[in-house]
Amino acid sequence: MKQILTTILCLVIFSFLGFSNKPNDTTSINETSLKISQTQLDELYQLTTHGIDLIKKKYVNHGSFLPIVFSYSINKVFKVIAYDEPGIKDKLLSDYAYRILIKIADNELKKDSIRIICIVYNGTIKNDKYPKGIDCIDLLFNGKKFDNAVLISYPVKIENVQLLLGEVAVQIIKK
Repeated sequence: MKQILTTILCLVIFSFLGFSNKPNDTTSINETSLKISQTQLDELYQLTTHGIDLIKKKYVNHGSFLPIVFSYSINKVFKVIAYDEPGIKDKLLSDYAYRILIKIADNELKKDSIRIICIVYNGTIKNDKYPKGIDCIDLLFNGKKFDNAVLISYPVKIENVQLLLGEVAVQIIKK
């Protein structure tokens, strides 16, 4: 009973501080700063949820995860491409691994059946809210109908064997 009350108290505190165990709805973002449609924004929210679900267990158990690429086809089918190069397993995302992932993602996007690709990796957010930086899950999206790439970052904390997500940060990255 004490553990349940502690868990509830922690969830209430983290929710108050902006952390929860579900992704924040990206539609709350100021859409005038984004050059993507509401439909694309809704689709990115769905794909963000899917991307986080792919790595959640590994992140909770190990505090990190191997970066992955997934694609989303015109038929609304997900395809996961795990990145598993020897020597990279125990490291956070390096510049080398990132370049490999970009090549994989770009090759996937060239296929006629693919609409959107996403690279999911460990990152750090450093901004006014987190001046010292905080671990995050980064999801870098690119699509055939996007003018630019979209980086969606969720600050993360692990509490009572649960992954808690902070307030979403979205950046547009020029192609």
